[in-house]
Amino acid sequence: MKDALTKAGLDPSKHMIAVTSETSPLAKSADYLAAFFMDDYIGGRYSSTSGVGGAVLSLAFGPEVFAQFLDGAAETDALAKNEDLLKNPAMLDALIGVYERNVLG
Repeated sequence: MKDALTKAGLDPSKHMIAVTSETSPLAKSADYLAAFFMDDYIGGRYSSTSGVGGAVLSLAFGPEVFAQFLDGAAETDALAKNEDLLKNPAMLDALIGVYERNVLG
């Protein structure tokens, strides 16, 4: 991204922000216009369903699309709780992976 901005004649430090933890080297870098902090203890802060991912997806596709994305993720979570293995795609996928590694090598 920095190269693209530079090639366009722009100073990346005036157009880019960092979303990171306060202890990250990016937090005090002059390469960014500003830094916004996420707590270190928040798991999955880079996940597409996190606040950071949600902001990016909402900017790219709109908040309505992100809401639909979250609805789909919730449906997937519900399926993963199904104790019937034949109706639980996440468990089937995991079992296939174990079979491929442990049986098929």
